[in-house]
Amino acid sequence: MESQNVLGLYFGKTQAIAVCVNKGAVAGAVILSLEADQKGDLQTLAHRLAEACKDQNFKYSEVSVALDSAWFMQHTVRSEFKQAKQIAATVRFDTEEVVASDISNLSVAFEIASLNENGSQLNVFTADHDPLSKILLTLQSHALDAIRVLPDIGCLTGLVQQNLETKTLAGSSALICLVSKHSGYFLRYDQETGLHPVRAFLVGSRANITDVLVRESFTTMASVGGTQGNLLVYSANEEVDIEVLSQRLGLPTAGLPWFESSPWGEQAATDQADVVGYAIAYGAATLHTEAGSTLDFRKDFMPYQGKKMRFQSAIKWACIAATLLILVWGGRLQANWFQAKSDCNALKNTLRKDYVRVMPGKKDLPENPVKELEKAIRGIKNVQGGRLDLGGSQSTLAKLTLVLKAISQSYQRAGLEIDKVNISINHIVVNGSTARPEGHLILQEALKSQNLGFPDMTKSNSKNGRVPFSVTIKTNEKRGDD
Repeated sequence: MESQNVLGLYFGKTQAIAVCVNKGAVAGAVILSLEADQKGDLQTLAHRLAEACKDQNFKYSEVSVALDSAWFMQHTVRSEFKQAKQIAATVRFDTEEVVASDISNLSVAFEIASLNENGSQLNVFTADHDPLSKILLTLQSHALDAIRVLPDIGCLTGLVQQNLETKTLAGSSALICLVSKHSGYFLRYDQETGLHPVRAFLVGSRANITDVLVRESFTTMASVGGTQGNLLVYSANEEVDIEVLSQRLGLPTAGLPWFESSPWGEQAATDQADVVGYAIAYGAATLHTEAGSTLDFRKDFMPYQGKKMRFQSAIKWACIAATLLILVWGGRLQANWFQAKSDCNALKNTLRKDYVRVMPGKKDLPENPVKELEKAIRGIKNVQGGRLDLGGSQSTLAKLTLVLKAISQSYQRAGLEIDKVNISINHIVVNGSTARPEGHLILQEALKSQNLGFPDMTKSNSKNGRVPFSVTIKTNEKRGDD
């Protein structure tokens, strides 16, 4: 990396690690994990990691992302060309022939594994656009614009290349295996071509790591062919039995201790992080520009345009849009205000004429004409009242009270539903229905218990399981005890 202050981010299925690198030293780190039911939720993971980095107040000028092997595929592809620019122009077509399917929805990155007179052998990585979009857009929403997105095995290879001492290889070639808590990685070292990624594989949380390595080692050796040399193994959990592995593979096998000797390896142990995942995040921040340019998924999918240019463009368009919005909004509000004022004045003029006409002695609208009109209506009803006769030995209001008491007493037993109560000078008529045929008898008994005699009651045929009835109580009759 040309910049000295870089934030390296590593996204796995259930974990994310951020390592802030300042001049090669670790200035700070963040380790996050998702719950099992959130596995694969990249948006949540990216959001939480961005928030955590903001809380840590990291100082950096660039952001680089490493994508876990669970989110991409690796292929071996031959190219007719040897130069990276020429390979980049044709690698999509070559890869499409190898995978035998349309790759228009995939982002392609590559690494030159070897060269010969007929061209080059490539390690090609393909990633779906969806996880890339989720990571990039979520980070951008937190003002973290990644300059590139790299495959994790590419970041790890570059880091091992920088730190591995060739004297530990004990030969001209070697197969290197690095095992984290969730994944494993095979790298191939050759004295002529250097170190290159071979393949990655998943490691189950309950799996026997030694058994997994035996199986995956045979698969890897079959895929690379040729003389393997030694097998060097590093396990973050220290669960690999080197002797058993060597016996079952028939291959000289040794442990790889270089992680602990590196400053960032010691920092990873201090932070109690997955050392391999920590190394991937660190590798994303420190991978040199030449290797990173061909391994960049973003370059093929959503090229980085430069933070300053995009920021200036966004500010310019935001200002233009805000100005237009304010003008349109202000004009709309002004038009609505004039229209509302015109409608209000017209309504007041119409109401003033009607109000003066029905309210003698009033020359203008009061502050609250509705309240004044309601007051006048109540006065008229008081003067012209008489529908409720309160002057007899038994008033209509008193009998209505007794009827309501009778309904309340028999409501549950008769299953009453009252539809309508009509009150006149001479009668109170109650219309409703009962839940069963004998319900009207229960209501009659209740009315009788209130000294209302035997009121006239009619009932109709049952409808929808209920028996309609109508009962009439005369209001000009006296109760039996009067």
